[in-house]
Amino acid sequence: MREILAYIAGIIDGEGCIAIHRSSGGYFQGRVHINMTDKEVIDLIQSIYPAWMNSYQPRKGKLQWKWVITCKRAAKFLEDIYEFLRIKKNQATLVLELESRKHYMGHGELSKKECKYREELYKKLKELHK
Repeated sequence: MREILAYIAGIIDGEGCIAIHRSSGGYFQGRVHINMTDKEVIDLIQSIYPAWMNSYQPRKGKLQWKWVITCKRAAKFLEDIYEFLRIKKNQATLVLELESRKHYMGHGELSKKECKYREELYKKLKELHK
């Protein structure tokens, strides 16, 4: 299994995106996604980490496959591949920090301090994408 996790980490480093999504309502969500033309790779990841998966046909080029995992499932995924990440380890760290601060037992209002902290994580991750 370690070999497969290392392979998946390489896919994320090369083709994936690790992000914090901010909704218009101020909700922050850890997210990992991959877009690629090789469905076999997406199927492998989906078989281990079931998540949202879809295909779409761009105007030009081959059929694309998209795999997206969010929130605590994204955190579990990143924890599993973390030791093998090379390029996007800092991005993974920020998503793991965000998700570790969430409490999944309801949707109470966040303090201003917590909202500000999550916004800072979001901005730090955006800087890493530049």
